[in-house]
Amino acid sequence: MKTFFKKIFGNESKKDKKMEITETSIEDAKKFYSAMQFEWIKGDNAGTKENYRDFFHDGENTFIVFDGGSRINTSLLEEFMIYYPAPPKIVNVENAVYTEIAPKQLPNSTVTSIVYSEESVKSEIKESPIYKLLNKQKKNIVEVSINLKLNLPPKELFCVLSGSFDDAENEIIEFVLDGIDIDDIKKSLSQSIREGYYNITPSKTETVKKANKAIKTDEQR
Repeated sequence: MKTFFKKIFGNESKKDKKMEITETSIEDAKKFYSAMQFEWIKGDNAGTKENYRDFFHDGENTFIVFDGGSRINTSLLEEFMIYYPAPPKIVNVENAVYTEIAPKQLPNSTVTSIVYSEESVKSEIKESPIYKLLNKQKKNIVEVSINLKLNLPPKELFCVLSGSFDDAENEIIEFVLDGIDIDDIKKSLSQSIREGYYNITPSKTETVKKANKAIKTDEQR
């Protein structure tokens, strides 16, 4: 890390010990540090992680500014902090919005505007004729059972923990529940509704699809 710092700002002069700061070196430093995650290893903030916000110089000094509002003189960086490549930012695909690109921006092609969001998908479902028809029916409340694969601690460990710690039972249950994926619940419910209530097996579903496809083919002829 120190090698990079000396490279972009030049070596210290033996006479005045000043660094050579240029616009190019500032831009190189911004590109380098903007891709880093920082963590204090000394001082009152030891152990605190920081995200890069900006890099600037004030006279003879250069500073890194963090999102939390704090900053550090780069001459103290190696002593008070460690830094390493920041993890990639996660993009929420459900809420991503793709806008149309005008022909003059991309002469030979256009991209249809698509919006991926949970609300838009729900809206489309509610507008379907099937949903509207079902929504008009009287409620038919039915109990269904689901099967889930859970990360359950062994019974022996449960007995040891519950006998050694207060409120251990609740914490163990919370631990198990934290490991449940909502998609697994939906999948299990879907299977239970299909097979347990409507008696629909995968083979029957495939048979119905083939029959419908054959009917449509005959109608087209």
